[in-house]
Amino acid sequence: MSAERLQTQRIEVVAGTVNRCSFFPDDGRVWKLRYIKYMPDVSVTANDTNYVTMRAYKGDGTGTPIHAARSTTVAGTGFTRGTVLDYGVSTELPAPDVNFTASGADLEITDANPLTIQFSHTGSGAAAAFSILARFDVVRAAS
Repeated sequence: MSAERLQTQRIEVVAGTVNRCSFFPDDGRVWKLRYIKYMPDVSVTANDTNYVTMRAYKGDGTGTPIHAARSTTVAGTGFTRGTVLDYGVSTELPAPDVNFTASGADLEITDANPLTIQFSHTGSGAAAAFSILARFDVVRAAS
């Protein structure tokens, strides 16, 4: 059984901008992502002209998508303050609400290829804030 690492961050999403935060191994090793839990600190109403889109990537925010994008458009539904949005590997127990689309090596992060969470806000209305928890397994020394 590999060692487990948890990291948390809080991000403010500014209206009309793209905001990112990254998760890096703090021990110089390779970590494998197991799950991401997003908790909105404010509610965001579904709206097709004023909305937030969240994405997770391996790398600088343009790399391999970890999970499907989620938007607070009418089709995507809003975010409710304090309600956890649970994304993960399908074999996690309990099972996540949404499975990752990436697998295998695409879930492995290093200092050079961190996990990057990106929130983009379209429109000019109220922005958002999220607390994020990510769980990783330490898999090996970096090469």
